[in-house]
Amino acid sequence: MNLKIWPGSVKSAMLVIIQFACLFILGYTGQLIPQNYILTSIIILSLFLALWAMIIMKFNFNAAPEVLPGVTLKTNGPYKLIRHPMYTAIFGLTIPWIVNDFSLFRLITFLILLVNQFIKMHYEEKMLSEKFPEYTEYKKRTKRIIPFVF
Repeated sequence: MNLKIWPGSVKSAMLVIIQFACLFILGYTGQLIPQNYILTSIIILSLFLALWAMIIMKFNFNAAPEVLPGVTLKTNGPYKLIRHPMYTAIFGLTIPWIVNDFSLFRLITFLILLVNQFIKMHYEEKMLSEKFPEYTEYKKRTKRIIPFVF
């Protein structure tokens, strides 16, 4: 297992710090487990998606967008349909939190997280394209976050 949390560049460090700060704020300022069964189900499915992605990656993943040395491009499991299942899982976790305990402050925090994640995704895809020539073809047959949609 190779879990790297601290990124290699200042840009990556800022993206990771913003991501975890937003997640902490959203988790701290509201209920972690909503009373609404639908919202709780979305959270549970998101956690399963994250776990599935981690298993496919053999727990060799990076919170920063840099590509770790020695990794291979995964295109099976959740990666067969979406390129960023961990990002999908983060959105699937945080959207129910916002819906359950809505406030303007929490919505702004979520929007900051959303923008941050899209910047991070773009940066990560650039590095994946540089490391894996087959990534361009992989991008053509998958969606970024939502299968068959986006």
